[in-house]
Amino acid sequence: MRVKNAKIFRSMLGAFLIFAMALGLAASGMIPAAEAKTSESAPAENIFFYVANREGKNVLLDVMSFSELDAKSHGQLSELMTGTDTGKNYYFSCTDNLPTTSYTEARGFTLPELIAYVKEHSPVAEAASISYAGSDRLYFMATDSSGAYNRNWAYDQLYGEDKYYFPALFTSWSSDWEISDGTYGPTDADPIPLDIYNSTYKDGDTYYDAKRTVLANGQPTVPILATKLEMDRISNLSAKIAANSGNVTGCLKDDLTADRALQLCIPQSEAILMSGNRTAYHYFAWIYNMKLVMAEAPDIASLGTVEAPTAAVTQNGNILSITMNCATDEAQIYYSFIDGAPQTLYTPGETVTWDIGSRDLASNPVTFTMTAVKPGYDDAGIVSVTYPQRAPAFTDIYTATVGSDVTFTAAPGVSSDAWSNWKSSITSVGVKYPKASAYTVLGESQYTLDDSAKTITFPKYLFSTYGTHSFQICADGYANKNISLTMKKAVPAVETRDYYLDSDIVLSFADTDYQAGIAVSVKAEGASSSVPIGSAYVKQNVPGRLTIDKTYFDSANCAVTVPGTYILTLTNSNYDPSGQTVPIIVKAASEKPEGDNFAYTLTPGVSKGKVGEPFTVNVALASGADSYKFYAGEYRVVLDNAALTLDRVTTGGKWKNGVRTANGQTILTFAALDETDEGVAGESAAEIGSFTLTPLQAGTALIQCAKALLTDADAQALSNVEGDSLQIAIEVAADTVIAESGKDIAITGQPVTITVPSGVTDSGITVTQNTALPAVKIESNRIDITIPQGTQVNGSDTIKLPEIRPGSSVNVPEAKQVDLVVKIGSEAGTITFTKPVRLVLKDQGNKSAGFIDNQNNFKAIQKLASLSGLTRDSDADAVKTALTSAGVGEGAVTSGNDLIIWTNHFTRFIAYTPKTGGGGTGGGGGGGGSSTPSYTIDRQGGTIKTAGAEITFPAEAVNNEIKVTVKKLSTGLPAVPEGYSLMGEVYEISSNTDTGFRKPVTITLPLDQGKIDLEKQEVSLYCWNNSRWEPLSQIKLEAGKISGETEHFSKFAVLSSKKAAPEEEVKTPDQETTPPAPAQLKDLSGHWAQGVISELIKAGAISGYPDGSFRPDSSITRAEFAAVLVKALKLEPRSGVTFSDTVGHWAQVSIETAAGHGIVSGYENGSFGPDNLITREQMAVMIVKAADLSAGEGKTFTDAGQIGAWAKTAVAAASGNSIISGYPDGSFRPQANATRAEAAAVIVKILH
Repeated sequence: MRVKNAKIFRSMLGAFLIFAMALGLAASGMIPAAEAKTSESAPAENIFFYVANREGKNVLLDVMSFSELDAKSHGQLSELMTGTDTGKNYYFSCTDNLPTTSYTEARGFTLPELIAYVKEHSPVAEAASISYAGSDRLYFMATDSSGAYNRNWAYDQLYGEDKYYFPALFTSWSSDWEISDGTYGPTDADPIPLDIYNSTYKDGDTYYDAKRTVLANGQPTVPILATKLEMDRISNLSAKIAANSGNVTGCLKDDLTADRALQLCIPQSEAILMSGNRTAYHYFAWIYNMKLVMAEAPDIASLGTVEAPTAAVTQNGNILSITMNCATDEAQIYYSFIDGAPQTLYTPGETVTWDIGSRDLASNPVTFTMTAVKPGYDDAGIVSVTYPQRAPAFTDIYTATVGSDVTFTAAPGVSSDAWSNWKSSITSVGVKYPKASAYTVLGESQYTLDDSAKTITFPKYLFSTYGTHSFQICADGYANKNISLTMKKAVPAVETRDYYLDSDIVLSFADTDYQAGIAVSVKAEGASSSVPIGSAYVKQNVPGRLTIDKTYFDSANCAVTVPGTYILTLTNSNYDPSGQTVPIIVKAASEKPEGDNFAYTLTPGVSKGKVGEPFTVNVALASGADSYKFYAGEYRVVLDNAALTLDRVTTGGKWKNGVRTANGQTILTFAALDETDEGVAGESAAEIGSFTLTPLQAGTALIQCAKALLTDADAQALSNVEGDSLQIAIEVAADTVIAESGKDIAITGQPVTITVPSGVTDSGITVTQNTALPAVKIESNRIDITIPQGTQVNGSDTIKLPEIRPGSSVNVPEAKQVDLVVKIGSEAGTITFTKPVRLVLKDQGNKSAGFIDNQNNFKAIQKLASLSGLTRDSDADAVKTALTSAGVGEGAVTSGNDLIIWTNHFTRFIAYTPKTGGGGTGGGGGGGGSSTPSYTIDRQGGTIKTAGAEITFPAEAVNNEIKVTVKKLSTGLPAVPEGYSLMGEVYEISSNTDTGFRKPVTITLPLDQGKIDLEKQEVSLYCWNNSRWEPLSQIKLEAGKISGETEHFSKFAVLSSKKAAPEEEVKTPDQETTPPAPAQLKDLSGHWAQGVISELIKAGAISGYPDGSFRPDSSITRAEFAAVLVKALKLEPRSGVTFSDTVGHWAQVSIETAAGHGIVSGYENGSFGPDNLITREQMAVMIVKAADLSAGEGKTFTDAGQIGAWAKTAVAAASGNSIISGYPDGSFRPQANATRAEAAAVIVKILH
């Protein structure tokens, strides 16, 4: 095959811009014409010529260099026909799209001449059969057309009618020559046909004679492909014309350039002249690709399809190194780094470099194009390569509501493989909150990636405020993906009342942010437009309340003038919707009632009290609308000390409290005294305060109202202020029993709560069949069970307590994944109940439910709409009615994060993820490749050995069964820092939950010690975390392998570095080290706990790591927390308990000191678990004991049922004293591991 020369094209200006011009030069300032795309495109160096065959394939006939086509250019056609070609140029006149007259000179050749040249020179023998005549069409592609054929012309359009050069046009043209109708216009591709012009427009065309004169002086010429040309407006050519003896023709003969080659130049026809059509729209420049489509397709079979070219890109600083390949033998690859038209011929095997300068590829990737061609073959066309890859596109979300989850969905064109590859390469996800200047990195538990739906979901607690939230997702080998949306708060409900002329109009709402920036307007009902109420009349002094001052009624613009219904419009752009209308009724001033209807109210926090369990009573002052202000108030209650103990009193607003005891009674007084002479507004249900009581005996406890008084400014009683007494039924609290393995618990007549610690097996309760039971509650980490009072049991005298079984122990055909299996009851058979028993499967709220029957068959449990809202222990009777109506013995309902099953029998119950859409998830790759295998690990722990790696899970390292995948990475490898070397493969280890571990997990990777000189090199096992390599803890080097401990999964590798000069032994954080200054720790800046961490560091109670980091979001062990606590409190060493697993431990002294001060007590087996990660409930117990905090009523958490019985009092004390708070979603997460930052925060709080 003949290979044509290919020059490396010069630097191109502009990339992938849409043509707007086919004729005109930037230097001359001409307006671009319609068929071109940019005035700065590059001329072609190589010209590709295709023909469409009978199979509809485009077969390449030839690749011609521009230089050989330029050599074919010749002179004026009229002289060529007579054999007297003198090398003169073709001449063209035209009107461009200003409009104005223009003049062009060009050298080139006709399209039939081009066809003849291709037939003669093509290496494809069948090319001799092509022709261009009649309705045959040539399609043209420009260098910046992004691979699309922009225009096409049939032979008859170009050569089937006479074409002319009109010298007289330059002195005669007027824009008034243009004619437009509903079909044709001066800028259309085709002019008004002559027959329509003659029949419709000729007689009315005042310029007809002038046009005919121009036509009479026309000189015949033909369309050509120009290799050199020059053009300009006549108005710009006066000097050129003068130098050419006053003649236009020939004035540009010395100025021809190849800047716009190849350009198709089409002269004017008679129809174009008569209709005033702008012929610049018929020109087409920068042609590099042509395709011939013959009316009768030629019999030129494609020899095959050239495979699409591929490219491998590597980066070293600002230099990209690129190699290209095509699987088709002898195919030639052309490429372009700047434009959309591949023009540079690639030499097989060479490495092409590209200097990208200071370009930030993460936010601004580069794109280059390639094509692979071979004469006689069809091909894949132009291939675009983007480096780094672009992340998947997402469907835009413009606004969402504060307090709701936000899900971004991949655009419809994103394939499953593209999604999977990108997802597996994600290294970090960050959020930039409103008004923040930087992104905050999110933990893997703070977002969810769904493969089947191709979505990323962010939980609602990230969106606690309105404004723009921006997310940045970074992935190895991909450009950063930035997505954002504006959060708006849901518009709150507005409470109204009856209003009166000449009185304040007060609106109330629960959202205290709503009034900020609010605008108010009003109109009478039925009026067409609202009238704004000036901000001077809108008072916002009280949170949650907006007052239109009564002085508004005296203003000149007041729209509320007579009694009636009015419509207020409240507008706040930070809410959705931004405006809401509120109807109000305004009555005559004479109808306003006296404002003296006050009443005190007592509201208990429980319907029934229990002996020894504190409860709270809220005190409020209720009043009617527009009640008078009062200046002093007093409310007094009396408590029977034999029945109740007063634990704590709180007050709100201007109220204060006092307590005294007399005659076996406690008198509690709430009093308010206004000291500003402004008065205290008597608004409805104004909170006065609360008090906490502990019942001492069963029966009825009386809280008696002894006095209730409000006074005006003159110390006179306003009215008979009522205060109701309160009676509370008190019952005996349930006994609390802790289950032990192998032991049964007898149920007597007393209510009982049974706590089942982790790891307890073969434990049960014994009951008497067919006898009413007391209320029985069973609590464990994964499931809670409530047997209602009065329930009778049938089937067995022994009920086994719940035990978690592996998902593989059951066969659930409908399940994509079994998430939880719990066995309850008797091995002998099914146990049934006369009342529905409630099972709470924790954190399984979005799962489906089922059970295994006596024949070992799976039965699904329906989620019944009739059970909606029936989630409490006390709902058993209502549930029984609902189940009976539905004709089922069990039903399920979602409650928050939990799955509740109501059942009348015990067996094995299952929470599972159902199959959807005919299949589950799996490895991508296409073309039948196998997926990465996964390995199951449950709470019992275990070891995974695969691909040369080992992952060892201790018992209780995970809460639930997880699926683990391990793969070696060959692409997308994280960068190795300077001074370090990679000593083997990089492993990516992940699970289906992406959560941390309750206990450290050991990672073991292979190590060729023959490649390491341990006297000169240091070697360690590292984890890719927060965009950097961080060493694991507990590193152990053994023959042929190295291991370390981690708290989460990521990418892992063995790195070595040169040994530093000998120095003192580096100690682990929180040992006896000299702490670095906080400013030296590289990962504290901007962290929410930076202040408290810095305080502890300065106090010498905690320190960072040897690599200069603090790792605030890493978990902390029990030993580390005890050590920091002892140092922060400056506790004197004290001999305490020596635990079985702390002898020789680095924190032994600190742990014994903490035990000696009563802060820690260890586990029942005599161990302390110093290297176990501390949970939040364990931290609460230690901190309460260390600070000697008194018990009290704490916050109510959504997952309070998951707090161990042994820790509930401590959690209440810690939260009630604001030492430990929950999460934005209202949960406490008692079994979650505490972080180093959280530990620092709670310790600093007890120091102040």
